[in-house]
Amino acid sequence: SGAKWAIWEISVSIVKYLEATLNLLEELVYVVSADYTIEYSNDKTVGQENDNLDGRKCYSVIYNRKKVCPWCKCNQANSGDSCHWEFQESQSNHWYKCKCSKIIDSEDQYFLIIRSDITPSKQFIRDNRESQRQLQTLMDNLPGMVYRCRVDDEFTMMFASNGSYDLLGYRPEELVSEGSSPYKGLVDPRDRQDPLPPVLRAPAQSRPSSRIYRLDPATGATIRARPQRHAVLSDAGPPLAADGF
Repeated sequence: SGAKWAIWEISVSIVKYLEATLNLLEELVYVVSADYTIEYSNDKTVGQENDNLDGRKCYSVIYNRKKVCPWCKCNQANSGDSCHWEFQESQSNHWYKCKCSKIIDSEDQYFLIIRSDITPSKQFIRDNRESQRQLQTLMDNLPGMVYRCRVDDEFTMMFASNGSYDLLGYRPEELVSEGSSPYKGLVDPRDRQDPLPPVLRAPAQSRPSSRIYRLDPATGATIRARPQRHAVLSDAGPPLAADGF
C-alpha cells in the first residue's frame, strides 16, 4: 500500500542519513552481530584497514586475533549498559579506546563499537608525568625550599618542596596542611608584620622581588632568609599567589 511504501522510504532515508553521519566521524565505527561478525563499518575503517570489513570478525580486525577476546565486554553491553576499554596495538604501538553499546533490542542482537586513537593523549600523559618527575628531582636537589603561597596575611603555604625539612624542620605536608599556617609562626616577631614585599600585593605586577627577614626554624638557631619571589597573576585584580625559593 501507499502507507507502507512511504514508511519504507522514510526508513531508507533515515538509514542513509545515519550512514552519512557515521562516515563524517574521525573515529572507526563498526556494527557487530552477536557472533562478532562485522555487519557494517564506516568509511574511516576502510581507509584504516585498506579493505572492506563486512563479514569479518571484529576480534580479527581490531585485535588481529583468531579467537574471541577473553576481555571482550560485549556481554556487559548486552545487559543494556554501555562499556568502554583501552588497548595497545602490538604492531603499531598505538593506543585505542573502544566504546560499545547495544543498538537493537530484538532476537537479532547488534552492537555499536566506536574505536578512537588515543595515542596523543597517552603520550601527553607520559610526557607530563616525566616532566613532573624531572621537576620534582630538581627541586629535591636544591639547597633550600621551593614553595607557593597565598598572598595573604598568614603567608599560607599552598606547596612546599622536600627541602623544607632541612631548612625549617617541617615536612611539606605540615606546612601546607589545611587550617594551619606554621610558616608565619617561624618568622621572627621583629619581621612578622609583613614578610611579603608590597610588589607582590599590587595588581598587574609580575617582576621578581625579595626581602631579607629572620626565621626561627624548628631545627634550632635563627637563620636569615632572602626568598626570591614571583607573583602568579590573575587576569584582573591582585595576584593569586607567589612562587618562591
